[in-house]
Amino acid sequence: MAKHTSGPYWRDDDGFIAAGSGDTYVTLADFDCSNDIDIDEREANKDLFIAAPELLEACKEAHSLIHDLNQGGANNPEEDILARAIAHAEGKER
Repeated sequence: MAKHTSGPYWRDDDGFIAAGSGDTYVTLADFDCSNDIDIDEREANKDLFIAAPELLEACKEAHSLIHDLNQGGANNPEEDILARAIAHAEGKER
């Protein structure tokens, strides 16, 4: 499975979401291309998209912490929820 494009993720002046820095970056999405979604919803979608890599890392850290605190015992719901979210973000079947 391919790894996602590393960040930082940012939005440019034309409404595109890009990843990278300096002269080396890639355009990931254009959220301003649809007139079917109001501006506030588009802005919220952009914010969530930009935060996705950081949220994935936070989920991995939380999952690891819960797993360690659980000492490898029976799974708890929070550990399972995080594991499913991580698998989904990484394109893995679970």
